[in-house]
Amino acid sequence: MDIGKSFTFVFEDEEWVSKLLIAAVISLIAPFLLGIPYLLVVGYTVQVVRNVRRGEARPLPRWDNLGDKFREGLLLFIAVLVYSLPILVILCPFIVIAVATGDSQQAQDTLGILWACFACLAFLWGIVVALVTPALYVRLAET
Repeated sequence: MDIGKSFTFVFEDEEWVSKLLIAAVISLIAPFLLGIPYLLVVGYTVQVVRNVRRGEARPLPRWDNLGDKFREGLLLFIAVLVYSLPILVILCPFIVIAVATGDSQQAQDTLGILWACFACLAFLWGIVVALVTPALYVRLAET
């Protein structure tokens, strides 16, 4: 395994500047469009992983077939969202309780302690999701 190749393969493509520039522009405008264009970059990354696994000489794909890139980015987003559901399911009752308790100081203090415990659990689960996400990229690239 050539570890150095993982840092240099991008620069072996003659069109690497334009390909990465397109990804950078999409990433910069994504927050202004509700993050939806970012799914294109995620799909592009999946295609890079697929090309590297195939051993292609130029693993950076062209920016064509945007529908395929968007679809793969959306699939990966949904997969990560599913893995994040435990955090979201636990978060909902906290929001309801916070709204229901209003300005009661004792309720706010209790909620603060519970929130701190939840934040620790969410942090640990976030680590799990962060470790699983690369495996999701590879699995999607394989299938």
